[in-house]
Formats: sequence, structure tokens, C-alpha cells
Amino acid sequence: MSRSVSVIIPTYNRAHFLSEAIESVLAQDIYSDDIEIIVVDDGSTDNTQDVVASFGDKIKYIYQTNQGAGRARNRGIEESTAEWIAFLDSDDRWLPDKLSLQFKVLEAFPDYRVIHSNFYTFEHDKVVIPKGLEYWVETAKGAGEVDWVEFYNKPFKSSDYSITQAGVPFDIYAGNLFRTFIEAPCAACWTLLVHRDCLNESVRFAENYPILEDWWFFCRLSENHDFLFMNCATAENRGHTGPRVSQIQRAKFLECYLDMCKQIYFPSASPRRPTDEIISKHYRIACTALFKEYLKNGELLRAKEFAKSVVEFNGFKSDSTLPLYRIAAFLPFDIIGRLVKLKKKVIGK
Repeated sequence: MSRSVSVIIPTYNRAHFLSEAIESVLAQDIYSDDIEIIVVDDGSTDNTQDVVASFGDKIKYIYQTNQGAGRARNRGIEESTAEWIAFLDSDDRWLPDKLSLQFKVLEAFPDYRVIHSNFYTFEHDKVVIPKGLEYWVETAKGAGEVDWVEFYNKPFKSSDYSITQAGVPFDIYAGNLFRTFIEAPCAACWTLLVHRDCLNESVRFAENYPILEDWWFFCRLSENHDFLFMNCATAENRGHTGPRVSQIQRAKFLECYLDMCKQIYFPSASPRRPTDEIISKHYRIACTALFKEYLKNGELLRAKEFAKSVVEFNGFKSDSTLPLYRIAAFLPFDIIGRLVKLKKKVIGK
């Protein structure tokens, strides 16, 4: 098996973290000449170029005007030359055995061309979320502890294949995630290793999304390819103080999610596609949440127009509070916003 890897690092004004990301790739415990590092600078205005230049000819540097993370990653794919493709965000880091461990598992399961793993989140070199992927899924689904057997139909033990991470065995799972991705983001881009043959022209990152561009990519990838999952950390995700983009712009999050349903899931011809009932269920839930979000943000006209388009397309989910929200959409003031403020004042939430 060829072990040549193109590592794509998109970046935008992260010069103060970028060197750590690059160094973590150079520190991989496989032969370094098999690794091509591509930094795609998405219009940075800081000293990103100087940081990359400090590594000499070890890095392929590409500059583009600011077009977003999706376009930056896609540009990296276009410029890559290796047999395998991997991604790393410019503020994150790989553990030294990330690639070697994934290649060992791929050699044990030669029918697979996509592999990813778990990760942990750190702040100031202190681990704050030890199992990042479980945290993502639990947050998205609002459920309890994650059982990966519910996601993958084939569980394995790494020790059965004489594979360990620093002497510690871990669980390996195999299966398809296309049905699962409609519910939750259950893979992280910075842990992925994928064969370039899997990346046809339709398997790309969304370029018109302010967020969720990687979720789109994983939906497209899983539509026709099964995944291997190593339930051990191979990457360090840097935590950032303050709310995430999805918390600040929940409406944008929901708009992108609904577009994924319309553009990917509803028209998909994949045998791995969820049923119409499942897709419609999740679509209605998101529609209801977005309608309420517009009202909470005081966007009454937008809420009215959205309600009309949703009824024509797929309808809302059954919700006892929805009639009140729909009535509020036709009132001449932001009653929802006032009620939310009153609720917080009365009960402190």
C-alpha cells in the first residue's frame, strides 16, 4: 500500500497557531518524504506567509482571495498529488502516530478507502473534552452516552490485528454513515484520511456555506463509501473561549442544514439513503426550529415568507407551541423577543 499523503491545511489569519499545526505534521512517525504539506492561505492579512516561509521548501504555499474554508480545502484537493488526502485545521494539531496508526488499520482492512478517528479538545495544553466526537454527537442529538455499535454494523478489536496505540488496544468500527449524518456530525475533518479515488467531482466541500461546509463534504463522501472508525484520539482540537459560530448564527446553521437535505438527501439515489419518512422528519424539525429562530431574531417578514414556502414543500413538525409562534409572525412587533426576555428575567434562564 502506498503511504504518500497530501496534507491540506486551510488557514485565515491564524499565523500564531499555524506553525504548531505544520510541526505536528512534520513530526509524524512515517517517512517524511511521503508527506506533501499544502497550506492554502484564504486571504490572510497577518504574517501567515512569513510563518510558512520559515519552513523552507517543505511546504507548498497557495494564496487565494478570501473565499471561505470550503473553497480553500477544495483548492488544496485540486493542487494535491499524493494517493491519500488528509486535512488539518491551522489551529489544531496531530498526534505523532496519526498517519502510521491509520495506515496500519487500513492494511488490516484493505477493502476500505476512508478512515477517521476520535480526538480531544484542549485549551492552554489542558484537555477539556477527552472524547470530542462523542461530545459532538451527544450535543447534536440531545442524547446520552454514545454507543458506536448503533452507528456502525461491524465492531472489531485492534488487538485482534496486533495493533495498539502506545501499547493500548482500541475499538475499530466499520460501516456506512450516510443515514447517520442526517442526524449529527459524527466525523471530524482533521482526523480523516481518504483515498483520492473517493473524491470525484461531487465529493467536495460546500463553497457557499458560512458554516457546515465539512458536514456537506462528509454527507457526499458517505453517500457511496463506507468508513473505518478508530475510537482513539489521533488529533488535538484547539478549544476557543466564547460561543461557537453555530451558537452565534443558529439561523445560518439551520439554513445550511435544510439546504443539505434538499440538495443531497431528498434526491439521492444511493442504496444507503435514509427513507423518505426519516428525511422528512428531520427536515420538518429543522424547519420548525428555523421558523422560531427568525421570530426570536425579530425577522417577522422573513418568518412569514419562510412559513409559506415550508408549508408548500414539506410542512412543519408537530409542535404544541408552533401555533403561537405562527400567530406571532403576523403581529406588528417582536412579541417573541419580548417574551423570551421576560422569561429570562422571571426564571433566570
